[in-house]
Amino acid sequence: MILGTFIIVYDYPQIEYFNDLEKETFQILENDKREIYQKILIEFLIGIIFFGVGIMLILISIFKRFKNGFR
Repeated sequence: MILGTFIIVYDYPQIEYFNDLEKETFQILENDKREIYQKILIEFLIGIIFFGVGIMLILISIFKRFKNGFR
């Protein structure tokens, strides 16, 4: 969950930078920069997945603790 949070926090501003570019400017970008943008999007999605899995594991752990009682 922590890794997912770090990925989300650090990649989101970069994604917003590319999204704020005008369409004409984005089309003019070099192929390298377009590839970087696509890689950042993939990293961001992986970060969201890690975060979601972390939340699910925490919820499962809490549920099992309630089921077994507090020890």
